[in-house]
Amino acid sequence: EDNEDLSKRPLRRSRRLKSTISTPGATAAPSRPTKRRKTTRTSLPPPLSVLSQEQFSYITEQRFHRWMDGQACGFCGEKIVAAREVVVFATNVNILKKLKSEKLSFRWETGRNHLHQVCYDTAKTSPMSRLESRLFQSASETAEFYDSLSSFTSKMYKVITAVSRAERIISFTGAGISAAAGIGTYRGTDGIDTMADLGQTKLFDEKLQMGEEKTKNLKKNGEEGGKEEEEESDVDYDALVPTVCHQSLVTLMKHGKMRKIITQNCDNLHSKSGVRRSDRIELHGNVYVEFCEICGKEYERDYCVDIWSTNAYLEDWYKKCPDCGLGHYTSRICTKRGCKGKLKDTIINFGDMLHDTVLGGLEAAEEEGRQADLAFVLGSSLTVPPACHIPFLATETIICNLQKTDFDTQASLVVGATCDLFGECLLLGLGLHRQSSQ
Repeated sequence: EDNEDLSKRPLRRSRRLKSTISTPGATAAPSRPTKRRKTTRTSLPPPLSVLSQEQFSYITEQRFHRWMDGQACGFCGEKIVAAREVVVFATNVNILKKLKSEKLSFRWETGRNHLHQVCYDTAKTSPMSRLESRLFQSASETAEFYDSLSSFTSKMYKVITAVSRAERIISFTGAGISAAAGIGTYRGTDGIDTMADLGQTKLFDEKLQMGEEKTKNLKKNGEEGGKEEEEESDVDYDALVPTVCHQSLVTLMKHGKMRKIITQNCDNLHSKSGVRRSDRIELHGNVYVEFCEICGKEYERDYCVDIWSTNAYLEDWYKKCPDCGLGHYTSRICTKRGCKGKLKDTIINFGDMLHDTVLGGLEAAEEEGRQADLAFVLGSSLTVPPACHIPFLATETIICNLQKTDFDTQASLVVGATCDLFGECLLLGLGLHRQSSQ
């Protein structure tokens, strides 16, 4: 059996055996180790651990807070507690001064007033003098509406349910989301525009004090800076830290529940919170980003490039924009080969058209809105077109804002709370831990 002729054996279908036998006397070729294919594993986010309504109610009760709780209602004098809805509004100081000799329907404060919702509704129908009625009308235009604990809890659990079933969520953010970071809003009871319009000059002047010298220099150059630019000139963007709501949004994004963040803010806080460039659209620009006017290449800097942060308007090369009356050029040149176009900041001032593609652009934002099945509006009064219609391109829209908007009736839900409280309780209800910014 050992001496059996191998040529009479049936050949096995083996590459090694074939190479050995087909050429008598030839040495077998060394076998190559088989390469294992690299399989890329896509790490799926862990499933949500949504709390029951009872669990969520208990946790929300521990977290719920409003700055006026514990203070006296300006109408009835009773202590404001979490169980009652509250209205806060600002006072027109100029009118109030004229009313000192008159008997008023309730106690007016110089700054912000806070009344129970029921008392506010009663005050609207109470007999007032013509001057006090005018004061109340002026105050009502600044009113902020705070939900009670029970109302907030009920609404937030509906939000949690909507988020858990949604597949494509976007957020549309405005100045209110950055208020807790120290950037003043324009509207609302302590907004910059509100303080100026209602004659609260002391507070308003304090906000303008740091930017006063820049305004004087600007006027020397023959420019008339708008109120908005004067107000923002003292903001130290480098020192800003993302808020709780900023961190909550990036947490939702990392767990696969947030598709895109569309913002009207230029403060760069979404970037600081950890949102990638491809996951955010900045409609009104970014103080750290400039772009080439010819090829459109974007440059993200580690320093501010807008004219108010750099005093560019004092330079000889400063050029006035025909649309907004301000300037956009930064004096730098595009480094792309063969381009050499001039760089401009990305800030959209009043009068400027929104960018088509820079920092995402309007068309991309509208497309994200059409594809979304749920959109959040966070801290925006939705008064600046054409961006204000974007959240309502989605299948469902939820608003979190203290002031009423013209779009409230189009939303499926309106939450009267701060953005930070909204973001914090949303994550708690979904069983998620907030992602802190680096």
